[in-house]
Amino acid sequence: MTDSEAKAIDKIMEQFEFSYVQEAMSKMNWVWASGGLDSTFHVPTIAQLRTTAHRLLVSLVEEGHTYHSTGGFVATLHKGRYLMLQFVLKSEDTDIQCDIQAIKEKMGYEYS
Repeated sequence: MTDSEAKAIDKIMEQFEFSYVQEAMSKMNWVWASGGLDSTFHVPTIAQLRTTAHRLLVSLVEEGHTYHSTGGFVATLHKGRYLMLQFVLKSEDTDIQCDIQAIKEKMGYEYS
């Protein structure tokens, strides 16, 4: 890990509002499992949130990936220059294949 990458991670860890995440998780009763086979479920502490977020950011940078997520956290590295940490409460996605097909057909392309 380069010095600039380490500084970027430190900056995120300093500025990210982990208390907001914990408060949202508590209000939603969003729990994490801990303990392996004898798992217990609990709203994570701020220290656990920080540890998880830090581990996610470090693994993202060290492994050369562009995206890692776990437990609501999403870490993104864009073009190797822009590092971002988010906590996502809700998301939605869909397969755009149908839309692409319709566009190609409208433009006169044969779809395969």
